[in-house]
Amino acid sequence: MVRSCNTKYVEECYSITRRLRRGEPYKTNLTTVTKYQWGNNVTYKLILLHSGFPIEIVSVKLCELQNITWVSEYVKLFSNLGSECPYQPGPLGLYNMELPPKNLPQTILNLLKGKTHVRLFIVVTATEETSLKQERATVRSCNYKYVEECHSLTRRLRRGEPYKTNLTAVTKYPWDNNVTYKLVLLHSGFPVEILRVKLCDLPNITWLFDYVKSYSNTAVECPHMPGTYGFYNMELPPKNLPQTILNLLKGKTHVRLFIVVTATEEVIVEYSIILVG
Repeated sequence: MVRSCNTKYVEECYSITRRLRRGEPYKTNLTTVTKYQWGNNVTYKLILLHSGFPIEIVSVKLCELQNITWVSEYVKLFSNLGSECPYQPGPLGLYNMELPPKNLPQTILNLLKGKTHVRLFIVVTATEETSLKQERATVRSCNYKYVEECHSLTRRLRRGEPYKTNLTAVTKYPWDNNVTYKLVLLHSGFPVEILRVKLCDLPNITWLFDYVKSYSNTAVECPHMPGTYGFYNMELPPKNLPQTILNLLKGKTHVRLFIVVTATEEVIVEYSIILVG
């Protein structure tokens, strides 16, 4: 449905969801007629609502759509937007959309649980930008069956420099795919799991593997023998963090890193980091 149509900028805003015949999937059209030229003066925002709780998963200026591969490919398939930006006034739309997109990243797909309201906003681009800063890190759980000497430290060398974080522990047994890393965000107590990966599968997630190589003493080879492992002088949030995850970091966010037994989900270590933006 169309929830808002600002006639200052657009007219003839329509939506329709239908199927051609029984047994076929429903498809959706979203159309409008723009009154002015659209470029980076316009931003697309995609928000999920779970029990009224908003999670922003995409926020991108119009001419930068191509920088988000899955969005760009989807728009090329289902929209009349051309490849050149800015766009002149006229009809714009998404036609015969199949939802959810088949190329939707797993990090977003994991959020689509139960009944989910998806809101697409097209807004006038804001001029101000906010920056995220880390506040502190804590050890919430250290399971002495598997590890010992779990420590966390957030500090800066001098006033005006960014805070950096160390997270360390001493493992008692070999770690391989018997161990899983989970990354969970908490907004007002609402948990959003954005990452789940077995230890030896880390290289399959490029941004995460690059980050681990930069800040951790974890060996590239797997399994990892018992010893002291950690992340040192971490800059948070990661500079190579995907935009789909970065969009979730609004206001004060508790980031929980769980290291768990793959088979049972038993927690080995849990760290908490606070980000403020």
